[in-house]
Amino acid sequence: MGFQATRAKKAQSSHKPMLAGMMGADPVEDLASAWNGCRKLGEQFGCSVVVTAGPHGAAWKDHAADYGTVAGERVDVISSHGAGDTFIGHLVAQWASGAQLGQAVAIAKRQAAVFVSTPRTMAVAA
Repeated sequence: MGFQATRAKKAQSSHKPMLAGMMGADPVEDLASAWNGCRKLGEQFGCSVVVTAGPHGAAWKDHAADYGTVAGERVDVISSHGAGDTFIGHLVAQWASGAQLGQAVAIAKRQAAVFVSTPRTMAVAA
């Protein structure tokens, strides 16, 4: 692992508890803690909430008190870069198109899993 990757990994792991704490929830380590954070944030802010737990899945709660979890699926990860962008893009597109929040989360998790397991090329600046 190169210097940049090591530095990025350390920064990512060191901010995880801080970011969760800023939002009033505990760090998310698995699907159960995602659900716990989702429940707490939903109660605190009174709105629909989605909390992701990386490869473990995601938890959701809508404003009408419907809630659930979507388990992650096992894939051979080629790169996790862009997984969050893929997830949020599909989530918003599905929800804006009229899908229920739980259905939108399930589709978004599936698309993120496909994305991280699909080979792609990267442009490198000279």
